[in-house]
Amino acid sequence: MSLTLSKQLFLICRFLWLFVLFSTMTSAKERKVIRFSGELISWESDGENSHFRFLDSTSLRERTILCDPETMSLSFSHKAKNNLYVEGKATQNSPTSDQWFCVGKPHVFQKYQVTSPAKQAQTKTIQGQVVEADPVAKLSTLCGGDGFI
Repeated sequence: MSLTLSKQLFLICRFLWLFVLFSTMTSAKERKVIRFSGELISWESDGENSHFRFLDSTSLRERTILCDPETMSLSFSHKAKNNLYVEGKATQNSPTSDQWFCVGKPHVFQKYQVTSPAKQAQTKTIQGQVVEADPVAKLSTLCGGDGFI
């Protein structure tokens, strides 16, 4: 079984086309965009090198993210320099770079911790599900709970 010259030429062209198609770099690298969050360490909002540094909560490494001065002044103006946290998005300068630039405005906030008051020696605690309560007499009927004094 022999192939005609036109079929041979067609197959050769097809193989060459496949070779060219798969030999070129089809996986063009794109810049990564990440979400970041962590404790804010310091920032510089003036000049060409405006940036902020924070302790990354996932990798526990210190990271630096560059932003333009206008975004920095909007996000960081009138902020106290202690107990601040930052979160937002950042992108790489180039696909292989370790420089990160902010995307949009980073959210700078202060975390608060709420604690319940300590139990005093003379307090009464009753645990259970409240079925019926009288706000005037301050009486309630408990169902399935265990009370203790």
